[in-house]
Amino acid sequence: MEALSSAERLARAHRIVIKIGSALLVSTETDEVRLAWLEALAEDVAMLRNQGKQVVIVSSGSIALGRRVLHLPEIVLALEQSQAAAAVGQIRLARAYESVLAPHGITTAQVLVTLEDSQNRRRYLNSRRTLDMLLSLGTVPIVNENDTVATDEIRYGDNDRLGAQVATMAGADILVLLSDVDGLYTGNPRIDPTARRAWRGSRAVELSKTEFDLLELQVCNQGIVLEHSTIYDRIWGYDFGPDSKNLAV
Repeated sequence: MEALSSAERLARAHRIVIKIGSALLVSTETDEVRLAWLEALAEDVAMLRNQGKQVVIVSSGSIALGRRVLHLPEIVLALEQSQAAAAVGQIRLARAYESVLAPHGITTAQVLVTLEDSQNRRRYLNSRRTLDMLLSLGTVPIVNENDTVATDEIRYGDNDRLGAQVATMAGADILVLLSDVDGLYTGNPRIDPTARRAWRGSRAVELSKTEFDLLELQVCNQGIVLEHSTIYDRIWGYDFGPDSKNLAV
């Protein structure tokens, strides 16, 4: 069976989860929200909503925004500092999304989760029912990890992983991972000179058995399906189609 392109997968999807990394959302120069970029994203979300689709956004950025307000140093923060920065930044993050989506007539909702919400069956089902209700009421839930209470032992630690868990929890048809990295790699291309790009847009790359095994260890818990030595993905997408403002491959 011929693999569908990202645009084709998105066109067929009804419930969509979009994960947004802090590197795209928050300027590294000013530590402020990149408002023009976020406004363009809001237009994409409004376009999808006008097509009858439901959208959930998984967003990073609260710690980055809170760090600036609290004048915390540009170094790895202690746990207590990260929690304080998240508490301050979460308000600004929610306000930013509300400010760009409200002009399109879209109501936003804030949902904060922890790893326990997906590990504990009762809490998982409760979170799922909440997302279902919010979507049925026409809102766009903005989901983030509750960094104000999460510790190293009980946290997702990676919003790609959180995005995959939320996609599963919400019963999404597709998960869109927005990142400043130009595809799926066998390792971190910033620190591993041997890292190879394994997936970009709708094109897959053949991998060696060793590369495939290493990649499977890295992403098998993030909602990605691996078959043989070619990567296929049931919930992976980049392209919102020809009318997209900033999500084209």
